[in-house]
Amino acid sequence: MDFDKEEELLKAYGKHLRILRHKNDFSQEGLALASGVAISSISRIERGQLNPTLTTLIKIQRALGIDQREIIDF
Repeated sequence: MDFDKEEELLKAYGKHLRILRHKNDFSQEGLALASGVAISSISRIERGQLNPTLTTLIKIQRALGIDQREIIDF
């Protein structure tokens, strides 16, 4: 995908994360508890308002029980 603006990229990633979360039967609260990432951060990432760090992505990926590539392959 080609994104002209960082905002477009973050919104697209947020949609991807929301899909992964639902696919793995997590609520935002459940994912926050399982990953150790604040629920407000999960929410902001999904809305495209927060650019997550690599550390945050790894925590979320491990909590979802998915392959490392899947967390960023959108």
